[in-house]
Amino acid sequence: MVDLLCCCFKSLCCDGDCFEPKDNWQIDAECRPGEIGAGWLYKRGKGSAVWGKRYFTLTETKLIYYTDPDRLVARGEIIIAGAQAKASSTRSNQRKQFYFTINHPECGLREFYAKSSSRRSQWMDKINDQSNKLMTHSVYGKLLKQGGINKNIWQERWCLSTGRFIDYFDSATDNQSKGTIDLISANIREFSLKD
Repeated sequence: MVDLLCCCFKSLCCDGDCFEPKDNWQIDAECRPGEIGAGWLYKRGKGSAVWGKRYFTLTETKLIYYTDPDRLVARGEIIIAGAQAKASSTRSNQRKQFYFTINHPECGLREFYAKSSSRRSQWMDKINDQSNKLMTHSVYGKLLKQGGINKNIWQERWCLSTGRFIDYFDSATDNQSKGTIDLISANIREFSLKD
């Protein structure tokens, strides 16, 4: 009788997940070395109403997405240092669509959904745990970088330093970094720019 009531009023009592089959998926089951989590999610395109299925990997510094689990060509990346993942406040869960967002104060809001509430919870927990760890030793913001096509030109870049590396982007809302500088092997010097 309780199941029948739940079925009739599932939108009121359980967000539609009370009849979902047991989901034994674990976020770390498909991880490769250097990954904290891996699996399929649906991501809403930036500035679009289209949802695409992407294979995501969570590393120590970012969430990287691909079109398939082979991970041959990254389609984009999402900065997690300073970001917060939480259940969506604007979209209600539907059968096999459990929405959440990742919000970063400078990079903006990204929308996702997982196929079960368990998967959504695992992704949100791992992303938030890693974001909190990164915030103890990460710095992000705008810097001037010399190089690129013309080695003598200084260009403003949005950068993220997580200790060992600096990833640099054209802007904070870019889907993919323009490059990475390994600080361990870099020659770092201080100087002042002349106007």
